[in-house]
Amino acid sequence: MSRFIIILFVLFPLLAHAKPILSFNGFKWDTHISTIKKAHKSHRDLGLETDFRGYFLSYDFEDTNGKGEYLGEYPLKRKTFYFKDGCKNDLAKCLLETGIYTLANPANVDLYELFSQYEAVYTYIGATVQPHNYRLDGMRDLPAKKNRYVFEGNYGGAVIIETLTPSRDDRSIIVRRDYYKDVVQHVTIKYLNRENGLPHIKSVKKLLRNTKSINKVNDF
Repeated sequence: MSRFIIILFVLFPLLAHAKPILSFNGFKWDTHISTIKKAHKSHRDLGLETDFRGYFLSYDFEDTNGKGEYLGEYPLKRKTFYFKDGCKNDLAKCLLETGIYTLANPANVDLYELFSQYEAVYTYIGATVQPHNYRLDGMRDLPAKKNRYVFEGNYGGAVIIETLTPSRDDRSIIVRRDYYKDVVQHVTIKYLNRENGLPHIKSVKKLLRNTKSINKVNDF
């Protein structure tokens, strides 16, 4: 049996169990913006709509008195729908291609449990870690660490869990002590269609092959 066939048999069971990523928030990819707006107008507890920015549409749950949406057991701070290029100048091109959930109360999110829930549904690819500047409560940019955990669904879609945590090595330059509590400051979960997901997954796999600093991370 050739090496290629052996590798195929190893990989196929992994992707065979992965759920296809065909939608975000119940809306299939390529859903027109008008359909999404209409659905939210008929359900006020689906978030307060912000002004359309030309290529994305957000719904905020901070002022819904606890009636906002949940991702499983986790309340949402907001959700954002992103549309295809050209949407700003041509309404016909406002077709859904990416969506992002921003979780409320990130410090209370059990990241291991969240990670495990996604790993049970999709194929875990790996994680990237990079330095990042984070603005806290209107202060200047503060040093932080951004982790991205990448999952692949069937047919090439992707889910990316992104977390932002303080960089503990830089405590001495920070005035606000409460910034450093070893807790996550930000959690987002991004869903990408096949067109956007495949290139992202390929780039992460390339990093995993060629960079020692990219790990299959257990460190949240």
